[in-house]
Amino acid sequence: VCKGKPDLEESSTIVSSI
Repeated sequence: VCKGKPDLEESSTIVSSI
């Protein structure tokens, strides 16, 4: 789930972590 678009808060954290 690391496409590059913060869909959810969790996804945003993953993208921000990268």
